[in-house]
Amino acid sequence: MELQESPSLNNFILDILVQSYATGLENVQDSYPDSYFSHVCPFPRDIEELLNNRFWEVNSREWEMGNTQQSLV
Repeated sequence: MELQESPSLNNFILDILVQSYATGLENVQDSYPDSYFSHVCPFPRDIEELLNNRFWEVNSREWEMGNTQQSLV
């Protein structure tokens, strides 16, 4: 595994994570004007959690409730 052989890649991934999310957000917002996208990067900032946990497998009802609450702010 390249990450295990080069720990500096861990920092690189975390450094570009937030910027990559912001760039993706800019690209998608115009295409989906009626959809809410958080301006805060929702992905974990811990490399082990990012690579090993299935954080995307969120109960859809919980996610929808969170989005409804955030979009009202």
